Amino acid sequence: MLDLLGLKPITVACDMEGPLPEALADALLAGPVAFVLQPTAQIPFGFTFGKARLEALAEVLVNAPDVKFVEDDWIGPIGSFSPSSQGAASSFD
Repeated sequence: MLDLLGLKPITVACDMEGPLPEALADALLAGPVAFVLQPTAQIPFGFTFGKARLEALAEVLVNAPDVKFVEDDWIGPIGSFSPSSQGAASSFD
C-alpha cells in the first residue's frame, strides 16, 4: 500500500512495551506524514502496548500536529481484554 501511495516507511525502534517515545521523536525529524501503530495483538508477536506507553507516544505526537496518527487496532472491538486503544475503549462503554 505504501508503494502505491509513493510513501517510504521510517522505522521506529521498539522494546517489549512498544515503540520507544524517544525513537518516535527522532523519526519525526525526517518529516513523515503519518505514524501507524498496531496497539493490540501486534503482528507477528502478539504484544499489546500498555496505557503508559501509549500516553508517552501521544505526548510526542502532540508536538507534531501535521503527522496523521493511524491506529490499526484490528482486534480491539472483539477482544476479551481491556483495550489499550482509545478507539476500542469506546466500544466497552
